[in-house]
Amino acid sequence: MNAINLKVHQILANMRQKLVELNPKQTGSNKFQNFDYYQLSDFLPFVIKLAYEHNLSYQETFGKEEASLTLIDAHSGSSVTFSIPIDYSMLKGGSPMQSIGASVTYARRYLWVSALGLTDHDLLDQMNLDQPITQQTKDTTKNIIDKAQKRKEKIAETYERQF
Repeated sequence: MNAINLKVHQILANMRQKLVELNPKQTGSNKFQNFDYYQLSDFLPFVIKLAYEHNLSYQETFGKEEASLTLIDAHSGSSVTFSIPIDYSMLKGGSPMQSIGASVTYARRYLWVSALGLTDHDLLDQMNLDQPITQQTKDTTKNIIDKAQKRKEKIAETYERQF
């Protein structure tokens, strides 16, 4: 990585440090599984202010199978991108647009939590791992693994074309 590419990483490290100092509170609550979590409103106002102070822009992108967050240093043009698979499953009793909105909101939250290095509740701590795994869990896990494998193949294909 050359110096210009490191600039956005330096800014991100600084923003992470400042966010730790600001100590945003987790206001989301999952009463069913008894844990708290970050909502976008818990930390995004701080992030927007810090991004402005550091001349950092961001772009959120939502595709059919993947969501990404790109952070861009406005001065140097250096950037870093975080990506995750996205699933637009229908919510029970919700409209298609509500389902899309929920999927986008979840994706945004996970992207930002990842980019900022925020520690969120670990669902594994709450799970009863002695219970049998349901078919739905198996199907969901397989779907995630398949999407990740496809993404890995796309990255490898793109890399091969570039070099």
